[in-house]
Formats: sequence, C-alpha cells, structure tokens
Amino acid sequence: KINIIGAVKNPGSYIVSPFSTITSSLAYSGGFEDYASLRNITVLRKGVEIKFDLYDFLIFGNRNSDINIEQGDTILINSTNNFVEISGSVNRPKIYEYKKNDKYSDLLSFALGLAKNGDEKNITVTVNFEGKKITKIVDKEDLIDESNIEALYVGNFVTIDSKDVFVSGSVVTSGFYSATNESLGKFLENLRFSSDIYPFYAIYETETASGLIRSRTAFSLADPDSYSELRASSNTKIYFLSREEALNYSDEKLLMELEENERKAFTIEEKNEARKRLLQLPVNNERVQGEYSQLIELNLIDPDDIVSIAMPNQSFRIPVKGKVSPQQLHSFLNVSSEIDLENVAVITTESSSSNSYNQVFDSSNLVAISFPPVRQNLIEVSITGEVRNPGTFIVSSSTKLTELYILSGGFLPNSFQDGISLFREDVKEKQIKALREAKAILTDSLVQKSTSVSERGVIDIEAVLELADLVEPTGRVAGDFSENSDITNEFILKDGDIIIVPAVSVEVTVQGEVLNSSSFIFNADMDYNDYIQASGGYTSFADKRAAFIIRANGESTPVGNNIFSGQADIYPGDTIVIPRDLDQLEALPLISMATKIISDIAFSAASLNAIQD
Repeated sequence: KINIIGAVKNPGSYIVSPFSTITSSLAYSGGFEDYASLRNITVLRKGVEIKFDLYDFLIFGNRNSDINIEQGDTILINSTNNFVEISGSVNRPKIYEYKKNDKYSDLLSFALGLAKNGDEKNITVTVNFEGKKITKIVDKEDLIDESNIEALYVGNFVTIDSKDVFVSGSVVTSGFYSATNESLGKFLENLRFSSDIYPFYAIYETETASGLIRSRTAFSLADPDSYSELRASSNTKIYFLSREEALNYSDEKLLMELEENERKAFTIEEKNEARKRLLQLPVNNERVQGEYSQLIELNLIDPDDIVSIAMPNQSFRIPVKGKVSPQQLHSFLNVSSEIDLENVAVITTESSSSNSYNQVFDSSNLVAISFPPVRQNLIEVSITGEVRNPGTFIVSSSTKLTELYILSGGFLPNSFQDGISLFREDVKEKQIKALREAKAILTDSLVQKSTSVSERGVIDIEAVLELADLVEPTGRVAGDFSENSDITNEFILKDGDIIIVPAVSVEVTVQGEVLNSSSFIFNADMDYNDYIQASGGYTSFADKRAAFIIRANGESTPVGNNIFSGQADIYPGDTIVIPRDLDQLEALPLISMATKIISDIAFSAASLNAIQD
C-alpha cells in the first residue's frame, strides 16, 4: 500500500505490486497536472526523502534511479513554474521543465539537440526581469542560475550555393564540371555527346546574387549564336534532350493537357504537380511513360518554343531554339517520304512563305513548317478570324481541317468554336442553282397563272421574288468544326475553302414572322417562348409548327409541335426562325416549294451574319 499525493489528477492510496517502481506506480494517479514538476519528485520513506528526476527516464532512458517502492511509501509530486518553451532549429520543439543548476546545453539535449541548420552560437532566451520580458544571447555552457527564463530560441544559419556546373541528360557525359566562368562554347568542348543528342534544344539555368536572381533560357547546339552570351559560371545547370525526349513532346494529348494545366498554375510547385499528373494519362505513345517523366520532373521545355512540323502522313510538335532552317529539321527527322522541296512552306508570327527549304529562320518567330510530298495536287485555302496566324495557305489536296488549324497556330482564347463557318464553292453553286430554279417557278406563275391568282397572291409572289434578288448564297457547310470534333479530324479540304472563326457570341436572334425581328443578349433564364415574346409575338402569317432553330454551327433543329412547352434549348449564337405559313399562299404546291427554298437560303445567310457581326 502506497500513497501518491501532490500535483496529480487522482491523489490517494493505492494497492500495487511489491515489484513496482516509481514510474510504474505513477500510472495509478491518472496523470499529472499542468503545474506538476517531473524533475522534483520526492519519495517519503520512514522519514527519509528520496529525490527522483523523471527526465532521466523520459528523455535519456536512464532507469538507475527508478527504485522499487516499499510498503508505506508516499510519492509526492511537487509543483513548479520553471517551464521554458524551446523553439527554432531544434529537433523536438516543446515546453520543458528546467532547474536552476541546468546549463542551456541541458535544455538543448531535452529538445534532442540542434536541427541540421541549427546555429549553436545564435541561442536567445526570453527572460522575465523586473516586470519586463527581455531577450539576450547566451552561451550553451552558461548556467541558468537565477534567471527567470520563459523561452529559448535557436536560430539557424543559411548556406549559399557555390556549386560547379552540373550537366545532365542521357545523351551527354553528365556530372559536375569546374565552374571556370569561361564562355559556354568553350565549356562545351569538354563534353561528349551520343548520336541520340537532340541538337536544337537544350536548357541553361543559373543563379546569381546569392540565389536572389534565377534565370532560365534555352539554346541550340546547332546555332552557336544562341549561346554566345552564356557562361559556365557557378550554380549553373545544363540539361540536354535526347532525340526520343524531343519527339515524345509531339504527343498532342499530352501537350494540350500540359499547356492547359500550366496556364492554371501560378507557382513552380503547382506546375510540377500538374506535370506529374500527366503520367497517369492514357497515351498512345508508350515511350512517354518512361522517358518523358524526366522532362516533367525537371520542369523543362517552354511551350512557347514548340514548332509544328507537318510531314507526309506524319506530324510533330518539337522544341526549337535559335536559328534553324527547314533543311536542318528535315535531315534530323529523317522522314523517308519524298518531299517537294520547292513547295516547303513556313509560317511565322509575321508572315508565311513558300519555297523556303534552305532559308534560315529565327525560332522565336517560327510557328509551323509544312513539308509537302512530291507529285501532289496543291490547293489554296483561307482561314480568318480568331486564330493566331490567319491567312491563305497552299496545302496538299489531302490536307484535313485539323492540320489547317495547326498551321494557323491554333485558336485565340476568345474564339467561338461552336460558330466556326466553312464555305465551299461547289455548295455555293448548288445554292445559286436552286435559287435560280425557284425564281423561275415563281416568275412563271406570275406570267402563266395571273388569271387564276388573286391580287393578294400576286403581291405575295412578287415579295418572294424581291427577296430572292436580295439573297446572296453563302455556300456554307453546316457541321461541328470545333478543334477536336470527329468531323474536323476527318474533313478533307477543297480548293477555295474559306474558314471563318468568329469571336465569342453572346446573342440570340429571332427572325421571320414575328412583330419585331431582333437580336437579344443570351439569358440562361429565358426559354424559346420568352424570346418570341421579346420579339413582340407571332404575326398572323406565322407557321408556328414549322418553327426551327439554326445553331451557331449552321445545323437546323426543329422546335417541334409543342411550341408552348418552352422545352426547346437555346444557346448563344442561335437563330430562332419563324417561317411564313405557306398554306396561306394561293396557287399550286410548286409555288410553296419554291418559296420555301428561297426563304431557307435567306434565313441561313441572315443567321450567319448575326454570328459574324
């Protein structure tokens, strides 16, 4: 039977095993109070006081003074206010109890010593002195003595990098090389490269001003001018790409995801994390999983340095720096197809040119290079609007629309891909022919059947003929021509095709038999009936059941019989068309058919103007 009293949760008498020690007996008391002294525990035994410091066991694992208790012993847990908060560069920052005869080195040992960057000459204590809290620098071998300390802080020292030049990459003799501050051209003479080196892009990164200034640039081994100003100075890293790494970067899906995630990232850490996630993407190119991972980890390749290369039956997106000619890239890529050298086309940010095989271009302006095969039929197509490099291009007759998008540099952020319009001459000719035949039918009706048509019918036919004279067929091909649609990937261009990429549209247009044909700002809370009401409602000639919607891509969608349900979905760029009730026209069904042809062409042209304006 023993007694446990003092600053414990449950003081009292306890029956314990005769083999119990001081530490095992303390478990019966329910734990210590916050003001308990773990270093000044007293065992009262037959008038004798035995002192016990629990820190010997808790911190140092020493149980020599943890004696066995005896019948009638009383364990007294004294109180104290000698607590110090140890923080800073220590391994275990916490609050500890101290004694007056402790050294500051003892307190550091309680905190398991200094951290890796802890500075033992920068130890500061906060002392409560005459009602003021002051700080002072102490030596770790000083005694605490009578100082009423409250906190101890260990400062840290910093290191400044002064490393040699580090060269890395699977195609170079990698490692650290002496930083001689010589020109990079001279330094490169010390390196050996394998035959798999990619010569048009390498990364140079350096730190100056004690790490305050970090810069990164790329250079080309094939263009000495691109690294003439660079030096092999301290804290410089150089990374050389292999052929496989450079060509892996041409994977379209990876590139699009990478650029999108990088645009959303604000810090290098976020960019790296975004790139690591790309490794989980399902890609067709199996090499990407292994060799591309290092590029992701090292945060290499600036997307602005990517150039599109169109070869016969194959395309690439590769990083290029410095000055380069199509001939150099053609020789490196080693594509077996025969190239029509006189028709190699180059697109820059400023212009486009053909017959450019041997010309030298600055990669900072280079957007795309097209290497057409020999004995091909060339066509001329145009793309205008919200693309990076609009213009007229001479391409192969087998060129697909998606390849034209690449040649034009891709879409601008404000492009309205749902409203892309494609115009074709043979479609326009068919529309002109249909319009001419419809006019002939109506004219014949006026001449041949004037006696059987009332005055009102004559006025109706004359109005439609007047409309036909005003209509200008567009030759538009309706369809989803957005960047990644199935149609775009398979659509073969024809000579004279014109593609217009409009800016984002926020309007909905209502045309036809309403009191006030007009355009409205798109409102997600408005439905089909709301737009009709905003246009003043139907006229008495409206054919409500024949109403239809011309989508931004030119496709038509019937509203349906139940026009009062308001279930017709409306989107920005849509045109709602309320046609005239042709049953009200006098004369034969042939006249109604001709009238419908003219009105359909007119509405289609008007909806196109609504999007482009």
